[in-house]
Amino acid sequence: MVDRKTNKDRRLRTGLLKAELALLRHDRLFVIGSLFALLLALYATFGGMQWQGVRGVAHAEGVMRVAAAIQREATQLGAIESGELAISDAAAAGLPHVVRTEFALPPTAISGLAIGDAELRPTYASISATTRMHEMFRFQEVDNPVLLGWGRFDLAFVVIYLLPLLIAGFGCVALSADHESRVLQIVLSQPVSARRLATLRVILRGSVLVLATLLGLASGLLLGQADLTASVDHLAWFIAIILFYSVFWGAVALWIISFGRSSETNALMMVIVWAVIVLIAPAINTFIAREISPMPSRLEYIVATREAENAANRGGRELLQNYLLDHPELEAARSDAVSPFIKTFFLVQREVERVIEPIVARFAAAENAQERTRQALRWVSPRDLASESLLWSTGNSVVRFADFERQARDLRADWLRAVESAVVAGRRLTADEFSQLPRPEFREVARAEFFQRHASSVFVLLLFSIIVSFDAFRRLKKFSPA
Repeated sequence: MVDRKTNKDRRLRTGLLKAELALLRHDRLFVIGSLFALLLALYATFGGMQWQGVRGVAHAEGVMRVAAAIQREATQLGAIESGELAISDAAAAGLPHVVRTEFALPPTAISGLAIGDAELRPTYASISATTRMHEMFRFQEVDNPVLLGWGRFDLAFVVIYLLPLLIAGFGCVALSADHESRVLQIVLSQPVSARRLATLRVILRGSVLVLATLLGLASGLLLGQADLTASVDHLAWFIAIILFYSVFWGAVALWIISFGRSSETNALMMVIVWAVIVLIAPAINTFIAREISPMPSRLEYIVATREAENAANRGGRELLQNYLLDHPELEAARSDAVSPFIKTFFLVQREVERVIEPIVARFAAAENAQERTRQALRWVSPRDLASESLLWSTGNSVVRFADFERQARDLRADWLRAVESAVVAGRRLTADEFSQLPRPEFREVARAEFFQRHASSVFVLLLFSIIVSFDAFRRLKKFSPA
């Protein structure tokens, strides 16, 4: 008896699934929407891969340029010390204020999938003894500022903004259209509950739309000839965020259905919920973060920097004399290879940075506090959770850019300490000193931290989906087509 009932229930589910699939195949609007999702994902992915290719070529050329410069400088210094090359034939070799290096943030293999505001963030630093701190990141890509502000049309934009509209839009009318045409009463006269029917329809519609998006992603990666050898795990997490974010919006569609309103009302509710979650809530989080942790006055920073520069310039000679008094061992190594102006300029800039260091520290502390507040508030925003996780997967997160700037400043500080005595003494670097100069190498965030952040984001997205689905199931249990 139990087996007969189980078989009957299984046949009912199979028949219901086949009937729903047949309805979807003949639903022209849904077919168009699915093709639209596929084309959007394909276009966004391919465009992102093209952007990433340009960045990758520029980074590879920069690495080769730095390596060639190091090799050339080391060869010249070795030849000068061995007597094979006259100093007059390599006048700039080993000059501590001329030797420089470049530090670039390497793009990942899938950085084009979620670009975000990467074009507004520094990804290149030029470091030398005469480079001011605020001039390190001045060589940025020049483009239309309005376009840079809007950002690129990437796959993350499709997933965060457009895919929820399609999932919730097609899902929220899963019952209302049949309800208005009186077909729902006939369907529910069979041993099928409104909860099962609504859940099946939302899952089918959402699955097809997500599958179309992933197919567009795969096609775009194939056309873009992406090399995913080193980023398979990051791509897997990227896809996982798409799936869990889509599950959340499927739960939202089910929740809207559970109110039993008309198609027009459901569509209006869907737009309102989408605007609140995707647009309004993140804006409120940003506003709260800025109010809780406001940035200091930039005018104060500019004025303090200018006053420190003027004071240091007036006392430039005294700075040089005092430094030599504190380091008498440099007198024996003094040379005229470096002009007095360069020596004074070097010490003046060091003094300016020392004076404004407390102000810079205040800015950094306020920025860190603001970011911590924003990170704490993201747990109540599904959109922020998904967006940050997508950016984190592709290497375009705020955290990675902040790490790059911090490592660039640390590299500059180490570089200045390494060439300081040679600059003030006015002598050239030796081959050994040049070989010991710090080399640029970006250190990535530990993989354990990467997976930990993703796991927590996925868990919270799933928790949101469960909460919304639970309330939807509770309402659908009482649903009546009358």
